[in-house]
Parts: sequence; C-alpha cells; structure tokens
Amino acid sequence: MVNTIRSTDLQNKNGTNLRKNERLFFIGLIITVVFAVYVLRLFKLQVIEGDGYRKQSVIISQRTKTIPAQRGEIYDRNFTMPMVVNTDSFAVDFIPGEANEKYDTVAAQLAMYLGISKADIDKKIPPSARKSFSAVEIKTNVVFSEITNIAENITDLPGVSWRVKPIRNYVETGSISHVLGYVGDISKEELKVLYNKGYTNTSIIGKTGIEKQYDEILQGTPGVESRKVDAKGRLISEAPTIQPPVMGSNLVLTIDSKIQVLAEKALGERIGAAIVLKPANGEILAMAAYPTFDPNHYKSYKQNQLRNWMLTDVFPPGSTFKIITVASAMELGKINRNSKILDTGKMTVGRKEVKNYDYKTHPYP
Repeated sequence: MVNTIRSTDLQNKNGTNLRKNERLFFIGLIITVVFAVYVLRLFKLQVIEGDGYRKQSVIISQRTKTIPAQRGEIYDRNFTMPMVVNTDSFAVDFIPGEANEKYDTVAAQLAMYLGISKADIDKKIPPSARKSFSAVEIKTNVVFSEITNIAENITDLPGVSWRVKPIRNYVETGSISHVLGYVGDISKEELKVLYNKGYTNTSIIGKTGIEKQYDEILQGTPGVESRKVDAKGRLISEAPTIQPPVMGSNLVLTIDSKIQVLAEKALGERIGAAIVLKPANGEILAMAAYPTFDPNHYKSYKQNQLRNWMLTDVFPPGSTFKIITVASAMELGKINRNSKILDTGKMTVGRKEVKNYDYKTHPYP
C-alpha cells in the first residue's frame, strides 16, 4: 500500500504548526514583558527608592517617647537667687493596647491608685483609641506614694508606666507673680497656632506674664527615647536609644527684688498698682500690685483674681501728672517759678463740682 500525502493535508499541518508557533511567541512575549516590568519595579524599589523605604522602616520599627526639657530659670537684675526654678515630679502614662481586653480592669485599678475616677481616664482614652500602642499621659505631678502603690502592683497593670517630669516652682509668690505669670497645659486652640513651632499636645506653655512673652526662649528642646517594636507596636528591645533634652535659656529681668519688696510694703493691702522706673533708661525696677496670687496653685483662683492690675486696669495718675501740667503752664506763660497754686481739694467740671477721691474711705472695688 502506498501512502499518499495530499497537498491540502500538508497545508493544514503547516498552518497548525504556524499558529502554535505564533501562540508560543505571544505567550513568551507576554511573560518577557511581565518579567521586565517586575524587574524594573524591583529595581525602582530597591535601588532608586530604597533609601527612603529603609528610613521609613526604621521609623515604623521604633516607638518614640518625648522627654520634656526643663524650662529656663528666671532671675532678678542681680542674678543671684532665681525667682522661678524647676523641680522633679512624676507623670503616669498608659498604653491601652498592652492592656487589651483587660482595659476596664486596669483603668479602674489605676484610677484608684491615682485618686481620680475611671471616667477621667476614659476621657483621655476613648473607645476608638483603646487598641493603640501609643502612650497617653494620665496624670502629672503625681506624688511618690502613688508611684509606690503602682510599682507594687505593676504586674496587674499592663501598659502602665511612670517617668520623671519637671514642674515649675515659683520661689517668689508676692505681687511679682503678676510679672512672672504661670504655665499650664497647652490647649487645642494654642496647639493649632504653635504646632509648626515644635509644640505637641503634651507641651507645657506660658499662660501669662514673662512665662508667656518669652515662652519659646524658656521652652528648651525636648529629648527623645526610642525603643524597637514589632509590627503591632509591641516592645522587642529593652535597651532604649536616648537623645537627652536641652534645658531652656535663663532670663534676667530688670526687676530688683529688694525694691519690689519695698513697693509691695508701700502699696499695702489696697487694690491698685505701683511701678518703679529707672529714670536714666526707663528700666522697670519694681511692679507691685494688689491683690496677689500664688502661681504654684493658680488653678485654685478665680480668673478675676489672676488679673494683672498693672496692665489691665486704668488708675488716676495722681501727683505724677502735676509735673506735666506745671510744665505746660510755664511754657504758655500762665505761671512762673514764683507762682503759688491754692489746692482746695475740689474742682468744677461744667456745672458739677468734683472732690478729690478718698482712697481710704472708698477703695477700688
């Protein structure tokens, strides 16, 4: 039997092989293109953008904690003893993510040791933040006995820690308090304005007086404590990397403490103000006012008691203004150095007769 190959069969076979080759070519081309895209993408990630991702991975793998800096001290013009210093205190932090399902139990126990209510802690750590591994400051200015209670029961308080936090101590608490002012926790409104200057939601800032006016100078530079953590933010290294804080700059005022005391005694317990200037250059040597307050406990005062009477109130100029009126009268030729003025203790303004104000009988309200 002789096999015969028809031309049509040969053509069909060649066509089939051609189509197979075309498919293989296109499949190989697609694989090559996909592989090339992956190679280029890998090259971009590892070579071109690798440095940025490496830096980001270091940041993500570390938990940082701010170490507050001590504020600068404030001195009088003699630069001997400071009028405002810093003292060490304790602050308690809570990482809710480490407590996990035990949050309510831990929060209630912590509140008992700190002498606050659990609701106070819940306000600072809302339900949406209870899985977070970021530390939240629960209470500052914590006494040593409270820290001792926490330390003795620390195994039952996962996520709770404490640290040293400097607080402001005002040595001089007389009328100089109006000059020095006081510090307090930064508010949300203040943070919006000062955020770009390095302030955070845990910053302590000047609220009034010198503390407010020169806050950026007194602030100092906070330090940073870094610890390695895993993808969920849990600690994997006990040895921290610490960048120490830098204390703020000290301030020396023109106020003379001795003259300040004399001005306070001269003013006494009369609502008002007394300011002593150095005639040669206008430096303020004393600024006394009554009533006074203790800036170490400013929260216990009403807002009206914290008023700076020297800057926010208006008082009759008294005898100090006589120099101006006499100089004007002499310049106009109305009087001379031999003229005598009879002070009757009253004057007529329009149709109304006004008598001198009796400060002893009618003190300012």
